[in-house]
Amino acid sequence: MGALINAYAPRLEKEKNLYFITLTRPNVSADTLRSEIEEYQNIWRKIANRKFFRDAVSNGMVGIKKLECTYHANKVKLEKHEEWRVNLEGKKYKKVWFTPTNEIDPWYDTYHPHLHILVSNEQVAIQIKKAWLEYCPDANPGAQQCVKVTDKKSKDKDGNEKVSKGYLEIFKYFTKLIAKDSDGHRFFDAKHMNVIFEAMQGKRVYFRIGTPESWQCEEVDEKEIEEEAALFIESDEYKTFRWVDAEEFFGYYDIETGEALTEMKPPSHLMEVLNHKKVED
Repeated sequence: MGALINAYAPRLEKEKNLYFITLTRPNVSADTLRSEIEEYQNIWRKIANRKFFRDAVSNGMVGIKKLECTYHANKVKLEKHEEWRVNLEGKKYKKVWFTPTNEIDPWYDTYHPHLHILVSNEQVAIQIKKAWLEYCPDANPGAQQCVKVTDKKSKDKDGNEKVSKGYLEIFKYFTKLIAKDSDGHRFFDAKHMNVIFEAMQGKRVYFRIGTPESWQCEEVDEKEIEEEAALFIESDEYKTFRWVDAEEFFGYYDIETGEALTEMKPPSHLMEVLNHKKVED
């Protein structure tokens, strides 16, 4: 992820009019997830081959397309609540939270692939959304989004202003590793994450839009990033580590020396995930 940001952020920083698009279709079951992802790719190729899109690329438009997929873990529908509150600085902010209802959620145990697209052309962004709905008549028009990218300003604990660049949203996770159940408890759902990982295997998550001349930098190869991130042990020395789980710390420890592989002290939100007991159906 860092390699993508380092390569592309300087160029995106120069664009003052970036637009963020979200494209979706109805959720699917596990056994059709991979074919649905392939259908997303086929539809995108059709859009990218249309004249309005090719002309914009030729005229210097840049952007990024990202494929994401999430799992719908809620057994019941959630009711949304909104309330305006005032923080310690006297500024108003909107508090949003959800509570479970008694109504069964029809999308429970389904998967939601979707596309996030960043482009430097407002008219192209609008036309992409329109074309998507033409190719996907069963898609919910209200679920397709097209908004101008804006930076978020906030203050740290010392009162210093900090700016979060809006375009960085495109570089977030391709799936949410931590899910929430209907009671709001966070957990890591390995079973359903594996379904997503297998469906995404060999599929390109990020795709750069635009010519090398427009980008003014080399394209990042995702496969090379994965290889660089891998840890290779060339030493012939072998060590055996045992898992230790205590109240204030946990991790792997060398059974001979007692040396910790890491000295991580888990934060409370991580312990919530680790201690979550998911009820099997």
